[in-house]
Amino acid sequence: MAPSHGQHDNDPGDTVPGGADEPLEDMRAEALVLEQEISDLRRRLAEAPKRMRALEERLLETKGQLAHAVSQNEKLSYTLREA
Repeated sequence: MAPSHGQHDNDPGDTVPGGADEPLEDMRAEALVLEQEISDLRRRLAEAPKRMRALEERLLETKGQLAHAVSQNEKLSYTLREA
């Protein structure tokens, strides 16, 4: 006799007797996690241009500091040669 609706038939896909809804609940939980991840990725993607501009500004500032340090180094080298 075939099991009636709601009875467990020892299907290996079910992890708990009578838990036919558990795989569905697992899928819903996984879908929620994936939706949250998508939301986070969309937020990060939207913020990317701002972060890019900030990194570009830091790069320009660092290049300026490097140019200044090179200039000072050249002056010091000249002074040492003259001494």
